[in-house]
Amino acid sequence: MALVRKENDGDNSSADTMTALAKLARWSLKTLSPAGRDKDAPAALAVPPGLFESAMVLHGLMPLPSTPAQLKEEASLLCEAWHGAGAKGKRELAKNTLLHLLRKALGQKGTRADAKRLWQMQKALDGVQLPSQESDSPLQELLLKAARTHQYVRHSEGLRLECFFTSLHFCIFYYIF
Repeated sequence: MALVRKENDGDNSSADTMTALAKLARWSLKTLSPAGRDKDAPAALAVPPGLFESAMVLHGLMPLPSTPAQLKEEASLLCEAWHGAGAKGKRELAKNTLLHLLRKALGQKGTRADAKRLWQMQKALDGVQLPSQESDSPLQELLLKAARTHQYVRHSEGLRLECFFTSLHFCIFYYIF
């Protein structure tokens, strides 16, 4: 996408602008969330349409290979905050966020904090429709890889994730055992 493509002279101002937009959107979302809001309240947090559209654009940039890592990370943090706030449109902002977090957690430099962030988004996985056993969905591939890896066994968030992954879909449980 032209918005995040690096220029030949090394100028990356469009990516920096998009990263700043993601930070600003996350801050705006925090200001919309009342501090004393009941977390069990069924009503979703209403956000301005422009803020949702900006979040959708940033969400769409996450899977692109040309998107800089810092922009992907800021877009992910925005979508995670969106999901945590219970704002309208959180399901639409879940898939690429989950893919980003799974890739990051499963990477060479995956940390406990990455697993914790993924665990905090685990309710979003309930709403994601997993394809059948024969499918080659990127999300399903990453979930299978995550369920097979043993790097999470060292901490509680990782163990919870392992158990949760096996309960998601019969093919994940079948694939492991």
